[in-house]
Amino acid sequence: MLWNSSVPYWSRGEWNGEYFSNVPEMTACHLFGFTFVDDDREVSFAYPLLDETITMYNFLDLVSGRRKVLAWHDATQDWVTVYTHPAAQCEVHAVCGPFTVCADNAPPPCGCMKGFTCGLGS
Repeated sequence: MLWNSSVPYWSRGEWNGEYFSNVPEMTACHLFGFTFVDDDREVSFAYPLLDETITMYNFLDLVSGRRKVLAWHDATQDWVTVYTHPAAQCEVHAVCGPFTVCADNAPPPCGCMKGFTCGLGS
């Protein structure tokens, strides 16, 4: 996925014949049939549902910058997360901004670099 049509925002990694290397969650997801084509005529990726009775919601979360795949669960009448990509928030391009560091295990994940002050204004 590209940011501003040129900067890699996040990467799925290389296709190994079964899944993209940066999305190992695909191996546990038995809801889709994955097909990747990369030849001299086309580059495409398709993931049709194997069970068309399941309702899926696939979107780019504008707050986190991550792609999320949800499935509707009839028993609880709620959406259940199937997977999020990238799994780590810090893998999203420029998630923290300049002069910051990202740590997925810290709330919030973004913090100032040593010797800098974070915040708006001067």
